[in-house]
Order: sequence, then structure tokens, then C-alpha cells
Amino acid sequence: MARILVVDDNGASRLSLTQQLTAGGYQALESSDSIDSLRVITREQPDIVMVEVLMPRLDGFSLCRQLKSDPATAAIPIVLLTRTPPTPEDESFAMSVGAEHYLVKPVAKEVLLALIGRLALRSRVLPLAVQNESDYLRGYISRLRQQIREKSKEIEQARLQAEQTRSEVAQARSEWLKGEFDELNRQLQRARARLEDLQTRAVAPARLRINADVLNDMRGMITMIVRSSDLLLRGVYGALPEPQAERLMIIRESARRVLEILVAVELPGPSGGFSKRLKTQDPS
Repeated sequence: MARILVVDDNGASRLSLTQQLTAGGYQALESSDSIDSLRVITREQPDIVMVEVLMPRLDGFSLCRQLKSDPATAAIPIVLLTRTPPTPEDESFAMSVGAEHYLVKPVAKEVLLALIGRLALRSRVLPLAVQNESDYLRGYISRLRQQIREKSKEIEQARLQAEQTRSEVAQARSEWLKGEFDELNRQLQRARARLEDLQTRAVAPARLRINADVLNDMRGMITMIVRSSDLLLRGVYGALPEPQAERLMIIRESARRVLEILVAVELPGPSGGFSKRLKTQDPS
């Protein structure tokens, strides 16, 4: 009997899914918290995990990527759940983090059992290649921004409905949507901060140790670019069309400027001072 873990902080939604799974002959496990679900997964080793996208502390996308990044759980099929129909970009991003499917709640029993049956027959799927964290965060931030825009529209519609009907139910829904909106913004801020941290580390200055041989090699390569450009511009191999000639002139002049900088480089001498500049042949 396949064991299915449902991770959803909405109790009514979680109950509906677990009841449908149990009626279909599966063993349904449940968790109301995505971080706690990691302990459940380690302990119970479910065959399939179903997780709501919008969750506090750790959302569905992040949980999916975390599971797919761990060799012990990378092969577990993951189904993402959402109340809002996903855009093509949402679905593409979900697949990129390793999810097998996207389901819109409420889910018809026939659709749910057909999908779970297909995934259960496949048993453990092959783990997908996991993106590096920076690429993941860029896609994640894009999806969060889109969800925030959609949630803003929902909030405005709910607010107007509450004003027009003066219904306590409509007012409660408006406040609930505002809570989801705030949670999306918190997740966006965390993702941005993490991406900025990774980018800062990536561009941290690195010390480049350069010696005379390396410097001479660099000068030689740039000199070859300058000389080859000159030959082409002089028509040695045939006349160049004007657009190509203009671009080649830009390349040649850029290479000349780089060469001038390399010629001016002084290397530290044995005593800590600077040695004489190395001579290089004039490229012209």
C-alpha cells in the first residue's frame, strides 16, 4: 500500500485530501507544517509527497527543492497544491525544482486518484538535476512577485465584496487573503536577502598572483589580436564589408588599450619593491 504524505496548513483542505486518498486505498499521512514535515518524511519514508505551495516558514517550492537536493529523498515524487490556477511560468518553475505535478484545489477525487495511481506505479522517480541556488532564487523571486500581483487583485475584489454585502464571511475572507499576501511578501524579502548574500560572495575580490611568464603570455595574445585585426583591415584577405570593418576597428582599438595597460604593469621584485617593466614588441 502506497503511503502519501499531505502537507497543508489548511485543516479542511488537508482533511479532504486525506479522506479521498484513504477511500482510494492509500495510507494517508499528514502534516500541517512544512518544516515539521521534513521529520515526518525522514521517519515515515512516504512514497509520494503532496505539498501546498503557500505555506508559512517554508513554502512548497522551497520544500520541493530541499527534498530534491537531498540524495535520501530526491527520488520521492512531489505534487504541488494551490488554490489559484498556476500560470505556464508557475508550472515551468515547479518542474525546474523537481515537482512531478501541479494540482489546483479543490481536487476532484477521480483526478487525484488517477494521478496518485500513476505516480505510485512508477514508484520512486529518477531525481532531476537540481539548479544552483542563485538560479533557483531568481526563478523563485519571479514566481513570488507574480503571486503577489495576483493576490493583490484577489484582496481588492474581496474588499469590494465585503463593502457591498457587509458580510462577515466576506470580511473574514478579505482578512485571510491579506494574511497570505503578507506571508508572500515575507518570503520575497527572505529570498531577496539570500540572493543578495550569494551575489556578494560571488563577487568578493580574489587575489590574482601574476608572474612575468603569465604577463608575457597575456601581452603576446593581445598583440596577436591587434596584428591580426590590422591585417584584416588592410584587406590582406580581401575587402571587408563596412559594418564588419567598423566592428573590427573597435576590437582592435580595445585590444590596443588593454595592451597599453599590460605594458605598464610592474611586477613585485624579490625585495618587495618593483622590478623593471618587461619589454614587449610594438604590435604595429
